[in-house]
Amino acid sequence: MEVKHFDILLHDAEVKLKRLKALYEQYFQGIERIEPLVPRKDLDRLFKTLHKERPRNTAARFKLNQLQASYNTYQTYWGRIARRIEEGTAAAEGAPTPTSAG
Repeated sequence: MEVKHFDILLHDAEVKLKRLKALYEQYFQGIERIEPLVPRKDLDRLFKTLHKERPRNTAARFKLNQLQASYNTYQTYWGRIARRIEEGTAAAEGAPTPTSAG
């Protein structure tokens, strides 16, 4: 894979991660009714493609690792919040949680 093509895919992954973060924030606020799983799968596929083509450029490799680490952190956070919403310990629409109401 050419360096320019890899940089384009890397920038695309960065934009998709920002968009996915915004979609999850809307989902947790109750604006969106369903979890944004399709954009999340697209981003997963893009990261797999990028990791198959490990760049020789150290800066590009650093940026890829940084984006992957951010994505992993967000995945953990999104999973935790979604689980709390499903269990009923967190409100999806901004209402106070049972623990914060008292």
